[in-house]
Amino acid sequence: MSNLAKEAIINSFLNELNKKPLDKITVKNITDGCGLTRNTFYYHFRDVYALLDYIFQREVEDVRLKPGEKLESIEENLRNSLKFINNNRRAIYHLYNSLDKNKLDRYLNAVLLNAVVDQIEMESKDLDISDFDKELLSKFLSRGFVGLISDWVENGMDNEAFELAIGRITVMFDQGLEDILQRCQENKMA
Repeated sequence: MSNLAKEAIINSFLNELNKKPLDKITVKNITDGCGLTRNTFYYHFRDVYALLDYIFQREVEDVRLKPGEKLESIEENLRNSLKFINNNRRAIYHLYNSLDKNKLDRYLNAVLLNAVVDQIEMESKDLDISDFDKELLSKFLSRGFVGLISDWVENGMDNEAFELAIGRITVMFDQGLEDILQRCQENKMA
């Protein structure tokens, strides 16, 4: 029952977030939406913000590659990483326009950094590149992706624009990453 209750709370919260901004959602709204008591909510979560943190943390863990798992392309990696955002567009839009937009930015940074790290590790497995260079490149690229996603959300989350951006980023990233990693190997730090 405990996991069922937790999932019901999460679904009710996401349903509410699809209707209104985060700062307008109360525990009562959530519990009324799932037919549970406030005590049940507080058994699982300290407050609405702890619930949001839990959802984001779970999503970050869900999209992280497991040992031995491999994605075929950066496009597959990006689509996998952005699935939650794409499936919850209205909720993300409300969250983006709420008082606590930083939670969304932290989530995007975490999920996209994981995607880029996974891709760089996969692409550089046969190259001699320092961990410092891998980390620097991962942060640089993931923060660029976060900026693009933030712009996309701010501009209304048009599906055609999303598909075009993913396609173009894939082309640039696939070719560009290989070149960047090769240069990192050729120009090792002393």
